[in-house]
Amino acid sequence: MTGLKRFFSVNSLTELLNKYPVLKKALLVILAISLLANLGLIRLGTIKTVEENTLTVVGSYTTEESNKIATYVATISGQDTDKEKLSDLLNVKSSQLINDLKEFGIDMKDIETTNNYIYEIEDPEVLKRYRVGQTVWEAGTSLEIILRDVEKVSDLSTLLTSMDKVEIYGPTYSLDEKDQNQAFMLSRAVDDAKEKARFVSKEQKKLLGKMIRIEELSGQAFTAYGDVLGFGGGGSTDFAPGTTRLIKTVKVTFKLY
Repeated sequence: MTGLKRFFSVNSLTELLNKYPVLKKALLVILAISLLANLGLIRLGTIKTVEENTLTVVGSYTTEESNKIATYVATISGQDTDKEKLSDLLNVKSSQLINDLKEFGIDMKDIETTNNYIYEIEDPEVLKRYRVGQTVWEAGTSLEIILRDVEKVSDLSTLLTSMDKVEIYGPTYSLDEKDQNQAFMLSRAVDDAKEKARFVSKEQKKLLGKMIRIEELSGQAFTAYGDVLGFGGGGSTDFAPGTTRLIKTVKVTFKLY
């Protein structure tokens, strides 16, 4: 017993700590933690490392809606040796087209100039003998036209195809974004994820807890089904607007117990 007292004497402990600096640092840390615990500044207890028990599934909602918007592209073009004259002619024709569209009932916000071009071209051999030394210019302007009432597609197509030297592309069909209920589609996609999660958790003999994370994988995926049966150059004016498929997809993480 006397030997133990001598071993744990202050001098012996001091020598031991000086000999092993790591031990000295460890003892200081223990003393500091003990002091903080006695003061009530920290609480000591059992430390456990628990792996988060979760389940992640993908849910989706798909629907098809009737197309309500028809979009056209009308291009006016021409050629002339007089660049200024050609430019003026295109401006007059473009203004006339816009006025006709406004009278038809198209709002100006649905008429957009998408392309303007003018460039020098080389005369074909057959014309060179008649226009020797003259520069030939080609110019054009394109307008995008949005019709928000597909019931009037036939009438607008007839109007556009009757115009002289106006090339028409369309119509192409789409939905009106303001008519899409994003919140409803998202809710249905989450419901689908819940159903899948319930099934999987039951198979694993676990209880499904609350949702802890929702991530939208995609906005809306459009797949157009509208068919154009006739367009441009005075073709048939029978059109089938068709439908557009909307898809909402989410990834949802649930807690498991």
